[in-house]
Amino acid sequence: RFDFFFTEDMGGQAAELREFEIPEDGESIYREILKRDGFLKEFMSRGAWQDIHIPALQAKDLALALIEREGHRYSVAGKKIVKAAWLLDIFGDEGNRERVESAYLLFEAALGDLESAHAQ
Repeated sequence: RFDFFFTEDMGGQAAELREFEIPEDGESIYREILKRDGFLKEFMSRGAWQDIHIPALQAKDLALALIEREGHRYSVAGKKIVKAAWLLDIFGDEGNRERVESAYLLFEAALGDLESAHAQ
């Protein structure tokens, strides 16, 4: 069950986030995860804590799909993305900048692991 809330201040990003679909191939899934990172950075820079859950949980879904489609090489990074996404969701709901930034550091580290796995 998904219950996303989109605000007006998301501008053109709202349409792209609403049209979320998991691609069929691993390369496209990987690129979509990186795109969600861009949305997270944008929302954090604006202090849009209530919107952080959207790209975070989409990144989680994409990471799980990547593990399912591509197998073991992405499992460690994917699981770290899942954990960081849940933390971003929780701390974004709290509106706690410090905790969001801390969770984002975990997400960023997981992306580093993802990029390493992708390069193999």
